Amino acid sequence: MPSVTEATAADPVFVPVEKARVRAALHARLARREPDATTVGRYTLRARLGQGAHGVVYRAHDPKLEREVALKLVLASGPERVTAVLAEAHALAKLAHPNVVPVYDVGETDHAVYIAMEWVRGMTLGDWFSHEARSEQETVRVMLDAGRGLHAAHAVGLVHQDFKPHNVMVGDDGRVRVLDFGLAQTAVSSTDAPPAGTPDYMSPEQRRGDVPTALSDQYGFCVTFHEALTLKRPATGRLARGWLALAKPIIARGLREDPLERHASMDTLIRRFERRRLLALGAGLAGAAGLGAAFMWALLR
Repeated sequence: MPSVTEATAADPVFVPVEKARVRAALHARLARREPDATTVGRYTLRARLGQGAHGVVYRAHDPKLEREVALKLVLASGPERVTAVLAEAHALAKLAHPNVVPVYDVGETDHAVYIAMEWVRGMTLGDWFSHEARSEQETVRVMLDAGRGLHAAHAVGLVHQDFKPHNVMVGDDGRVRVLDFGLAQTAVSSTDAPPAGTPDYMSPEQRRGDVPTALSDQYGFCVTFHEALTLKRPATGRLARGWLALAKPIIARGLREDPLERHASMDTLIRRFERRRLLALGAGLAGAAGLGAAFMWALLR
C-alpha cells in the first residue's frame, strides 16, 4: 500500500475520497485490523478498478438495493464544471440501450461528481481481442454492437469524445457495453485543458482543438474497428484477407481527414457494412445461380 504522499504524487486525480481511503488502509495496517469502510453517498467502496486523466473508478456496494456497482468519481475544476458533469450524467442516465452501460445514480461529493453505473463482469474490448484469438464474425458482431451503442448516444445528443478499446466492455454474458461518455472531458475547463481524447484514437479535428462531435466519435470507432480486425492501428494494419476486405472501404471512409467526408452517422456506417456483408453473401448465391454480382450490388445500393 503506497503512502498518502506517494499516492498523491502518482495520481493526477487525487480527491479527498481517495486520500481518506489510503489513510484508512494505512491506519488499519498499523493497528493490524481491517480498514474502516470508505463511503461515497450511500455507496461503500470495495476496490479500486482504475483511473483516467480526470476520474477514479471503484467497485462499490449499494446497501439500499443490495447490488455491486461501478462508481466513478469525476474531479471537476469548479462549480460550473460540476454542474456541467451532473447535467451530462443525468442525460446519460435517461439513455436506455443494451449496448450502453446504464447509469443508476449521480451525486456530488468533495468537489467531485460520483456516477453509479452497472458493474460489468467481463473485460475491456482491448483485452477481449488481444488476449485470445477471435473469429472474424465474432469481432464484427462485437464492433457493430459497440457502434449501435454510440449511435444511440448520438441520437440523444451525447458525444463520447474518447472512444477506444478501453472504453468498451464485453460482458461475460456476451453483451457489449460502451461506457465513459464524455463525462471526464466535460469536467475540465475548455480554456486551459489539452484536447480531450486519447492521441492514438483522436480525430484530426480534436487534435486541432475543435469541439468533438459525433463524427469525431466515428473516427475513433474506425481506428478501433481496424485494430480489432488486425491487432494493428490503421498506419500499419492491413485488411486484405478473406471477406474482411469488405470492411476496408467502410473503415477508410470513417478515417477521412475532413469530418464531412465520413459517413453521415454511425447508423449509416453500420447499415453500409451490413449491406456489403449481405452483398457478399448474395453475390456468392447469385454466382451459383448464374446471376451477376453487379446486379446484386445495384439492387442493394
